Amino acid sequence: MELSKTPRSLFIIPSRWAPILLGLILGLFISVFFGTNLTIIRRAVPARSSSSSLTTTSSYHSITTTTTTASINRLFIQLLFKSFDPNAARLHEDRYMTRLNPGYKGSYKPDRNDVAQNDYRLHKYPSTSSTPKKQPSLNVETEEASPTDAFSNQRQTHQHVYRAIDGLTKSSSRGEDSPTTRRQAHHQASSLLGSITSTCDISIGKWIRDDTYPLYDHGSCPYADEAFNCHTNGRPDKEYARWRWAPRDCSVPRFNGTDMLERLRGKRIVFVGDSLNRNQWESLLCMLRESLPDKSRVVQVQGNQISKLPGGYGFKFLDYDLRVELYVSQYLVDKQEASNEIKYIIRLDKMDKLERRWRKANVLVFNTGHWWTSDKIGDGDNCFQEGNEVYAKLDVMVAYNKALTTWANWVDTYVNPENTTVFFRGYSPVHYMGGQWNSGGQCQNETEPIYKESYLTAYPDKMQALERVIQGMRVPVHVLNITRLSDFRKDGHPAVFGHPPHQAVAHQDCSHWCLPGLPDTWNELLSFALFDQARRSTPIN
Repeated sequence: MELSKTPRSLFIIPSRWAPILLGLILGLFISVFFGTNLTIIRRAVPARSSSSSLTTTSSYHSITTTTTTASINRLFIQLLFKSFDPNAARLHEDRYMTRLNPGYKGSYKPDRNDVAQNDYRLHKYPSTSSTPKKQPSLNVETEEASPTDAFSNQRQTHQHVYRAIDGLTKSSSRGEDSPTTRRQAHHQASSLLGSITSTCDISIGKWIRDDTYPLYDHGSCPYADEAFNCHTNGRPDKEYARWRWAPRDCSVPRFNGTDMLERLRGKRIVFVGDSLNRNQWESLLCMLRESLPDKSRVVQVQGNQISKLPGGYGFKFLDYDLRVELYVSQYLVDKQEASNEIKYIIRLDKMDKLERRWRKANVLVFNTGHWWTSDKIGDGDNCFQEGNEVYAKLDVMVAYNKALTTWANWVDTYVNPENTTVFFRGYSPVHYMGGQWNSGGQCQNETEPIYKESYLTAYPDKMQALERVIQGMRVPVHVLNITRLSDFRKDGHPAVFGHPPHQAVAHQDCSHWCLPGLPDTWNELLSFALFDQARRSTPIN
């Protein structure tokens, strides 16, 4: 013992107090630590006593000791780490309490810069399994991706942008599913889709000779009716079916019927329009049928034999519970029989009588245009009605705009974009030379496409009218613009081969298309727009 050399010191300080205090602190820590662990062991292995009362008492004392020592340890951890790193204090506290109670939910939430964010108890690592991902179904809430990159770099490949659209409807899988959330995701995806279509205009491109086409053999499909079955009717050349459309700004994958059937499982795809839509509908039936190992697994469930007659036709792919239907409607609006020399009156303000059958389809493909011509309805004299007024004379294009407006109002009223994707297939050009279909027009000797763009016709007024109407709609409608790419294909029409060889031909057909042929390309583009480009802008549930 010695006195402090400081003259004003009031205390006598032993020279060995510092190591003594340090030893006491360490001893306290060690005793508490081992006491806790021994208590945990006692709790995990109850005393082997035949007396239930002794067992109960032992358990009670274990729990009491655990609670006491746990409180001391928590206090010690907080004092030790809090002054250095509050996050570390909470982290170590949570780790310690988790050891005592696996059901304990800690308060620690690591931030992005925390070095402890890789702790396996706090984070889920992404799967590294080599198992291939299941193809997403039409319910597009199957893949997770962030749309950020798509907005930050518009020049990324379209595959990355498609994955970005996937992420916009992912919210439902995170427990945020609600009509409002889905609607917001839908509108965001629709706006993003607009930027995609502006960079990948399927109407701009070129035809490439491809001997791997057609997608099904000539004369092999029972759903191609006589008017489109050119090879069976005696057309000698097959080169018209060996062309593939290649858009300039994107790559369209080869049609995969099995994939489309799987994505459309349990759905309805409905075509509504004139005989050109029948042309495309039959083409899709043939393309999907070709992918079936057992061709008998597709059956007709609606309508009579495929023909030009009005009404509805439907086929079902049994193994996929998929219905592919057609409703013949030349004008989309109602057509009523007239009592005078006029054959019928077109109700411009009233939809087709069969419209109720279309409402709940998952995919709707509309078209009209070929019957809005003077050779079908004259100059518009006494053949258009709106309300109670029958117009003595109304310009056909004015009537066409009115009918499109009625159709647009119907879509906005009855179509739920969260359940239905709506397409409007563009106007299909004709290639009559030397007259119209009823005045000697021909295309019989055309065996090659048009190669020079300068020979293409002007963009139709009907397409411009359609685009103006769609711009004002609430429900998104995707225009499948096949007008320009089809204008190259003067070689693809039936001409005189729309009838059996022995049958006299009064008029050549230079408006419809042979099957297999150009409508197969339309359906490849429909599949591309539905699944690879536009599929997630309107979820098909």
